[in-house]
Amino acid sequence: MVSGAANSADIPTKAPVERFGCVQAVDGVNGKASGYGGSVDHNGLYGGAASVSVPLGCEWGAQVDGSAASFDGRFLGTVAGHFFWRDPSRGLLGIYGHYTYWDQAGGVRAVHIGPEAEWYAGRWTLQGVAGVEFGNKATAIVGPLTQTFDVPTRFFDTVNLAYYLTDDFKMYIGHRYTFGRNAAALGGEWGIPLQRGVMAALFAEGRWGEAGTNGVWGGLKFYFGQKDK
Repeated sequence: MVSGAANSADIPTKAPVERFGCVQAVDGVNGKASGYGGSVDHNGLYGGAASVSVPLGCEWGAQVDGSAASFDGRFLGTVAGHFFWRDPSRGLLGIYGHYTYWDQAGGVRAVHIGPEAEWYAGRWTLQGVAGVEFGNKATAIVGPLTQTFDVPTRFFDTVNLAYYLTDDFKMYIGHRYTFGRNAAALGGEWGIPLQRGVMAALFAEGRWGEAGTNGVWGGLKFYFGQKDK
């Protein structure tokens, strides 16, 4: 679930925006907020997430993500950052970092760091982040059992291939490799314009992974910006 909050800098529009003689990577300060719920590995998951994106000159931008959730009845919190170059008509290249804390076994911590990229081709989008995963080892006695969680240093990736059936309806398939386990993902998002600069969206994702790491969750998201989404 660490990668569940590891969203790329997914600014909704792909149309180039000319301003001050250059193509804008981010069309002004904008953000998104969402609530979600579901189940992962037969454990309940529900919470909320938010992101803020800002332009840094013409072709550069940054995004900060955060989330707070309950997983298996215990607090799960994440914070992530992106720094990127982006051409809305072609793609994105950037650096990504992500920290997760789960209040289990005295505190399980995990960090993900690596490059991220996106490629736009008409209604197709290929996006992914890959790099190094590392964390701590935590052990606690829970009832009659001793539970141990270990996050050694290893490779991770999160990759999606998306197709826009309409301008506001996206479906995607993907691959996840986190905590040493492979998983396939299938999901979608349907945007509903509300008023200038605001869009609501319904989203869902299902995941099928090794060692029974299956799950499904969904929720409602709101996009906020200075122009129509």
